[in-house]
Amino acid sequence: MLTVVDQTPKPLATTDLARSLNAQVPLGNTVRRDCVDEARPWLSAHAPDAVLWTMPSHLGFWDSPAEFNERLMTFLLSGR
Repeated sequence: MLTVVDQTPKPLATTDLARSLNAQVPLGNTVRRDCVDEARPWLSAHAPDAVLWTMPSHLGFWDSPAEFNERLMTFLLSGR
């Protein structure tokens, strides 16, 4: 069975890109709640400074816009 990480197009899941961005800019990652157990180890290994938050669905920004916007604004204003 393929995992979510396996299904991610490789240009988007490149370890070199994640490491490079992690060293240069604040990274925020929104992940479906049911995928967080797969996403967390990958992010910890390749973008350890990234902020990770979960949403109830794939389109969490659509389904729960207030929750998404609050988390996004908190991240942006944190200066991370």
